[in-house]
Amino acid sequence: MSFLTRRPSVEARRGMVATSETQAAVAGLRVLQEGGNAVDAAVATSAALCVTEPMSTGLGGDMFALTWSAKDRKVTALNGSGRSGRRASLEELVKEGYKEMPALGAYSVTVPGIVDGWQTLLKRHGSMPLSKLLKPAISYAADGFVVQKVLGKSWAYNADKLARYPSGGELLLNGRAPRAGEVMRFPELAEVLKSIARRGPKAFYKGRLAERIANYVQKMGGWLEKEDLEGHQSTWDEPISTDYRGVRVWECPPNGHGLAALMAMNIAEGFDIRGMGFQSADTYHHLIESMRMAYADALRYIGDPAKVDVPLKVLLDKGYASERRGQIACDGVIQHPRPGNVYATANTAYLTVVDGDGNACSF
Repeated sequence: MSFLTRRPSVEARRGMVATSETQAAVAGLRVLQEGGNAVDAAVATSAALCVTEPMSTGLGGDMFALTWSAKDRKVTALNGSGRSGRRASLEELVKEGYKEMPALGAYSVTVPGIVDGWQTLLKRHGSMPLSKLLKPAISYAADGFVVQKVLGKSWAYNADKLARYPSGGELLLNGRAPRAGEVMRFPELAEVLKSIARRGPKAFYKGRLAERIANYVQKMGGWLEKEDLEGHQSTWDEPISTDYRGVRVWECPPNGHGLAALMAMNIAEGFDIRGMGFQSADTYHHLIESMRMAYADALRYIGDPAKVDVPLKVLLDKGYASERRGQIACDGVIQHPRPGNVYATANTAYLTVVDGDGNACSF
């Protein structure tokens, strides 16, 4: 591939881990070196990211995972996202003066799904226990880790947001974002991870820790209750896919937003991307506009299928993609992309692991 970059490509025989933070990638790589499979390494990497990249992910967040089993020749999709608290109230938001769902604050907090997601994923596809896979994360949290340059900038960018709430202050160093090269420790997070390693997800979703989480969210004005955490469980879904020029591409279904990538591929498929030239302005323009059109639909139609109708069949239809493609011009941008009328014809971290046996996990 003729790719304009100073970075050399990386090649390996028995597996690879790719993510945004070096120390977390090392955690996953060690698991592969010790005989673990792609899912084992993905969980170890994810847990480490909760420590070393806390502005992007954490134990209070969710997870989605696509797993390719080389043995079964099959893709599975795990939805490890938590639901809203049972007391969640649209009427209360309106009464408080909100015209849309707030992006920050206690109202936005849902049940954290990531911990149960780790265990559920391992139970079906893993080969190592969660207690072993949490060891690198526990070590980073207890003994400290070095803040990397790029993430130091991201940390600083999010410092004001963190400082708004008492819980955010736990991720600051003497009231400020840590600088690149400084060492950060999270001793309380280390203790939480140790309890999960000893007792499994129930240490997080039941008992004293669950009560502390619920009480804090309620104190800040949110809806989360202890019973919401106790009742949480991850779900296995049927993955969704599309064919892009002979390549089958898979995503987790809604409520995740992977559908947007598939819709964008369907739109872009009708353009002569190869003829436009690799990394050319025309190529970027048509890919960006395809993504913008897809997100216009995603933001309108994607939701929890248990609560709303998500018209997957129409949104993934090649004919519908052709209609959306027709709105893209080669000599200008769409000022305000609007969702299509489907009824007439719906901050984060990422990692991916492949092992030597051909198993893969997109997490």
